[in-house]
This record gives sequence, C-alpha cells and structure tokens, in this order.
Amino acid sequence: MIRAVRLLLISVLLLLAGTPATRAENLVDLDIEPLAAAPAEAVTHLLSVEGALVAWSASGVWRLDQQQQSWRRLQGPGDGIVFGVAGDGQAAYVLVGSSSNGPVERIERFSPGGEQRSLPPLPAPLFSSHAAVAGSKVWIVGVDGEVI
Repeated sequence: MIRAVRLLLISVLLLLAGTPATRAENLVDLDIEPLAAAPAEAVTHLLSVEGALVAWSASGVWRLDQQQQSWRRLQGPGDGIVFGVAGDGQAAYVLVGSSSNGPVERIERFSPGGEQRSLPPLPAPLFSSHAAVAGSKVWIVGVDGEVI
C-alpha cells in the first residue's frame, strides 16, 4: 500500500514538473517609478496623506517632496514610540506608546501640514494593536494588559 502511494506521488510530481508555467495578468495596472532614497534608518510605516507619501521611522516622520527627489523631516509625535498608523488619505492616525514593548497608550491625528492632536483617551492601554479608518471613524483593536 505504501509503495503504491509513493508511486502515485512520484507520478504526480513528474507530471507537474513537465507542465509549463503560465503567466497571470495583473489585477490592476502598476506604474513603477524610482523614488528618492529613504531616510537612513528603516521605514516602519508608509502612508499616503493629503496626496503626499509619508514615512515613519524610529527617529521621525518624513515626507517625500513633490518631485520625488528627497525626503523632508516633519514634526511627529514628540514623546512616544509609533506602533502603527492608519489613514483615510486626508489624515494619519498614529498609535503611540511610551515603551518599546508597548502598550499603545494614545492615538494622535497627524497631518503633513503640521496639525497634530491627541484623540480622546483609550479606555485601556492596548497590546498588539491595529487601526483602520472607515468614514469618520477610527477603529482600533488590541489586547488589554489584563489578558497578557
């Protein structure tokens, strides 16, 4: 019985090996353009805000200029660690905590034009947090410290 299964598997693998690969079409059109080199350290989050490409890294927030030639440093959350970002194209909502191990303690609304403000406090600090924007609402999910 085991020998028959092995022969069947070998036959299927040989059949698949002889099948030519097919090329699938893209679901959407892609325009690939070179950008200016990213800031020196690794980019942790990338989002389009007010028509501009905005990148977050360990040392700050950066905006790609209109000609896509260079990145300009922006004022970002001054006293926290960014755990995530979500946006609706007009503003970014930044998940901020005070420790590199978490939790997320607050959400700030960020705009490349300089507007930055804290949203109402979270009911509890959250670990493993993610956010999304739908219409006029910011949704955030995570695990509170009681569970961990």
